[in-house]
Amino acid sequence: MSRIILIILLIGIVLFQIPGEKVPINEGTMGHGLFFRQVAIEFVDVIDRDSYNIWQLQHIMPFALVHVVYVVLGFDLEPDTLMSGMLIINLLFLGLTVYWFFRITKKLRLSSELEALAFVLVFFNFFILKDTWYHPFTTEMAAMMIGMGQVNYFVRYEKSKLFLVSLVGAFVSPFLLPIGLCLWVFPGDKLELYTGEKPKTVFPVIATLLLMFLLIGLANWAGVLDGSSSEISWFFLSLVSMMIFLLWVMMQNTVDWVKSWKMLSHKLKPVKIMSFFGVLLAASLLLFLLSGSNSNVSLRSLFQAFIKGLLNYPLDFITGHLMYYGLLVVTALVFMSRIIKEAALLGIGFTLAMVLMLFFALHPNSTTMVPFLPLLVLALVKGIRRYKLQWKEVLIAGGINLLLSMFWVRINVPGVEEAMLEGIKDSFPVQRYWMHFGHVQSLPVYGVVLVIGIVLFWGVEMRRRRYVRL
Repeated sequence: MSRIILIILLIGIVLFQIPGEKVPINEGTMGHGLFFRQVAIEFVDVIDRDSYNIWQLQHIMPFALVHVVYVVLGFDLEPDTLMSGMLIINLLFLGLTVYWFFRITKKLRLSSELEALAFVLVFFNFFILKDTWYHPFTTEMAAMMIGMGQVNYFVRYEKSKLFLVSLVGAFVSPFLLPIGLCLWVFPGDKLELYTGEKPKTVFPVIATLLLMFLLIGLANWAGVLDGSSSEISWFFLSLVSMMIFLLWVMMQNTVDWVKSWKMLSHKLKPVKIMSFFGVLLAASLLLFLLSGSNSNVSLRSLFQAFIKGLLNYPLDFITGHLMYYGLLVVTALVFMSRIIKEAALLGIGFTLAMVLMLFFALHPNSTTMVPFLPLLVLALVKGIRRYKLQWKEVLIAGGINLLLSMFWVRINVPGVEEAMLEGIKDSFPVQRYWMHFGHVQSLPVYGVVLVIGIVLFWGVEMRRRRYVRL
């Protein structure tokens, strides 16, 4: 019964959003969406003529699929009709994501309360309820679907299907194939955990300091330190806060890496490592051969842009993820030690994928983390399954997430269209949309969201302590 209610609520909100407001410029798209829409218009012609570059090929699947369906059915390849196609295909991707989600919860034999809590944490957020339908020409919903499929086949030990889904993911996101290979190639043997008190070590401090100096060097290389004095001050404040956060994460570690490495040295055969890099290299070669001219693709520029997006405000990656994914972020922070433990129990491949997720989770643009979201959810639900939840917790979490998703807020108010046309992102009207992305939050919005995050963290922590006492 709870599944039916949750699905009806999700579908009801989504069907309300589908015919609703869209990006008010360029006939409903902006940014990379302009290119993706052009793919949907002329995919076959471009492939026959000079193809796409390697970055474009790694995001091309949803739009190529829409193009092929439209050509086969004889539909007009115009922006208005293609908008309908993208909305429909995103709805299909969402449906398959929900299907695989419930397949996972069935395999894990979760209680009805925990299954419902996981559902509202995954699907009741700005990403699912608003952004996908406000700006349909994106790959995020497809990446979420492929990621959920990977986790489903991982927990069911269906390695061949996991591999095939990961290959498809290579044309949706550059992160999906490495994630799939980590889960497919490396052994799933449990890592060794500390049985008693964790010994004191200076490694977290040394690793944090080394990372701090590395980030300072990268920021100088990317030109971040050439900004104004206020920008440089915010950078160093953000850097210190990030280092404190990473130090805290490492202090939550319960893995005995010395014993684990001894165990892995016997289990992790060279052929497995060669298989990982071999498949990755073969896929990269295939993408390169399928691509056309790559002269306009610069890994240096992409990496510099990534670095420049970091460290705008202290812990802005948390405020961005909170507004994009909702209460899932706060819950993951509260149960961080259990998430790390469960990742270790799922094997070295899953652990490596989670470490990769942590690297990209530090970027305040939350869309970067979408392919990793199902991994985080799996580790989280396994970490909290021992708590006997009450339906009250589910209702509270669902209500908070629906409020944070702001699906009920109208974005296209007077002034938004003009701001988007001029590329302004920090003005009040257009922040109704950009407040959900940490790298473009205005300072007042960032401050308010940070306070909200602290309050929610305290609230979830208090509930956790209550269950620990029980």
